[in-house]
Amino acid sequence: MRASTQQQRCVAIVDPISTGACVAVEATKRGYAVVAVWSAVVTKDLRNMVPEHAKGLRYHAQVDEGESIEATTQLLRKAAAPHKVDAVICGAETGVELADRLSQRSGLASNGTELGNRRDKHTQQQAVREAGMRAVRETLGTEWQTVAGWVASELEANGKVVLPAARRLASGQAARRLAS
Repeated sequence: MRASTQQQRCVAIVDPISTGACVAVEATKRGYAVVAVWSAVVTKDLRNMVPEHAKGLRYHAQVDEGESIEATTQLLRKAAAPHKVDAVICGAETGVELADRLSQRSGLASNGTELGNRRDKHTQQQAVREAGMRAVRETLGTEWQTVAGWVASELEANGKVVLPAARRLASGQAARRLAS
């Protein structure tokens, strides 16, 4: 085929902010049409959180998350036209779940949705253990009294304990939750 009649390859990047914007820049440099897919949690202000070299990047199209995964998949297909989407790539932590659902629904290479909430740190550690790898010692609880004994024994044995939120939160939210 001659280059002028070849269909350009296309990738969808879910929440191309921060380092995801760098991925978008690199994809365009390599000749891909890039569709930005914005998850419902990304605000207009967050959309501008991109490195200097990614400011002004022109996307082939932009799509906001729809009412359902089916609706979002259709919006993506229409926005990508005349191209066929070759891959769905997660651009930022905020887009993990949507990228998994969208890639799976589109029949593309995908982490899938079988693991459930794979952003949950406890779920991640369980998957590591089940794969036969070493994982961190942990406990899970939503109230202090359910974890207090574990924390005391870990402090006695190791001198320190990390208390992350089970699910990554916006900066400062975890500290505020722990304080309350």
